[in-house]
Amino acid sequence: EMMLPNLNAPLYVDASGKLTADTVASFQSQAQLRVEQMAKDGELSDYSITINPDQDVLSTSTLSIDVKLVPVGVAREIKVNIGFSVQL
Repeated sequence: EMMLPNLNAPLYVDASGKLTADTVASFQSQAQLRVEQMAKDGELSDYSITINPDQDVLSTSTLSIDVKLVPVGVAREIKVNIGFSVQL
């Protein structure tokens, strides 16, 4: 959903056929907007977004963006150990 407006967007490549740094930065920035908001809202612990510039987008017309999300844990049970001691 977050990348849907970018469907059919141009993918600029350099002379060697690799995605240009500007193209990678643009798509990474756009992908980061939504995920960053999720992190700010406390829905994620952390995340990373990676775009490999060596993708063969000229042949495949497909841009692959790897997004890794670290979820927020849930304390379904809290265990507290209490005991007496002669010294600490």
